Amino acid sequence: MRSRERDLITIEDEKGEQYLVGLTDPEERDPILGAYQIAVEATPADGEFS
Repeated sequence: MRSRERDLITIEDEKGEQYLVGLTDPEERDPILGAYQIAVEATPADGEFS
């Protein structure tokens, strides 16, 4: 069975260079995904924005 774990990446800047870095720590990743889910659920499904 496949894991339902979600990937989340962030952009880190080092000496003017930007890199994509995966967030693998659940304590850092899970609150971000939870907030994203709340925002998605609060967005109207019909595409109209107030």
